[in-house]
Amino acid sequence: MYFHPYFKKLFPPIIAVLILLAGLSVFLKVVRQRQSDPKASTNLVDLLISAPADVSYGQEFSSTISVDPHNYKVAAIDLKVNVSSNLELISIQPGTYSGIILSAAEISSNSARIVLGSGPTPARGAGVLVTLIFKTKADTTGTAQIIIDPDTAIAGIDVNGFTVPASILGSIPQVNIVVNSPTPTSTPPSHPRTKPFLRDILEK
Repeated sequence: MYFHPYFKKLFPPIIAVLILLAGLSVFLKVVRQRQSDPKASTNLVDLLISAPADVSYGQEFSSTISVDPHNYKVAAIDLKVNVSSNLELISIQPGTYSGIILSAAEISSNSARIVLGSGPTPARGAGVLVTLIFKTKADTTGTAQIIIDPDTAIAGIDVNGFTVPASILGSIPQVNIVVNSPTPTSTPPSHPRTKPFLRDILEK
């Protein structure tokens, strides 16, 4: 079959465009399948806060932050915690999970930051990251809050053994704690002596 030389020059770019369109169609199909298939998404690393449900004002109590890495291995965590104004953060101590201090704890009036690492071997499985000691401020009642700051960053390795180039922080939890007034101590009522005691009678 004879083709004019002009049309022969058009064949290569037309074929390239067709190949590009075919590849784009396949790519979009794969993306749609990943978006619609829940098995294609992997949970990120979640942080969990444990604290008492209620405390009294002026009371000292502890709270722990744990790690659930799901399928990831954790290399380091830049942890930032915010607390409400009716709480005083006394201390923050590393737990058994990623317990190597890369940057010492910085504690201010309503926040704290500490950077922890796992050393040469990234941490696997769940564990306690830090323990925090709080004290409720005097003459304050209502609700107190402990919140993981969204700027918290987690570095880790995925299931294929590759370093993830972005933070793998998943959930950003917070807990509410009811601060109660202390229970007043009751004193027995005093009863005036209306009748003389036997001792009083005998002394006369």
